[in-house]
Amino acid sequence: HSGFDELDQHEWPADVAKLLAEVRTQSGRLEALTAQTPTKELVAQVAVQSDRMMDAANAATLALEKLAQGGTAKLVNLAGRQRMLTQRMAKNYNLQALGLDSKAARDLLGADAQEFKRALDELGKAPISTPAIRAQLDLAQGQWVFFDAAVQHQTDKRGLETVATTSERLLEVMNRLTDLYEVALKDVLG
Repeated sequence: HSGFDELDQHEWPADVAKLLAEVRTQSGRLEALTAQTPTKELVAQVAVQSDRMMDAANAATLALEKLAQGGTAKLVNLAGRQRMLTQRMAKNYNLQALGLDSKAARDLLGADAQEFKRALDELGKAPISTPAIRAQLDLAQGQWVFFDAAVQHQTDKRGLETVATTSERLLEVMNRLTDLYEVALKDVLG
């Protein structure tokens, strides 16, 4: 909600405003579902709606990135997208454990893992680098090894625990990395 409040403080071009309104709509639908008493069927509905919301958010993010000066937002958005990928992989792994997986979810888990690895490599090659960024990239690489091994393992109690802890750890690391890229880019732009 605070993100929507912050976005509301700006006047956006009509096409971007439309995309942001769609994110808000999809978010509201997701919030309504998650407010209900959980059932297996509802969990499946939440999973589908969360993907719809993330698709809308990604479209809006790409539009906002195009508005940024000289494409400087690309690294920030790339690091930020890593957060979403780890959470979506964890969600799809948990859906498998609940018996709600599908070929599409398994394929998405594999595609997300490949995208995460490519993006982590791209972030590592970015010309903007500080000791703090390098330290977080190293930490992300280490956590990725454990997370990737866990999501590729058949779902069991140990796998669920490992996915839960490593996905949260990766989320924390990628949050810090996103913030560090934002600060580094502001410093470069003066």
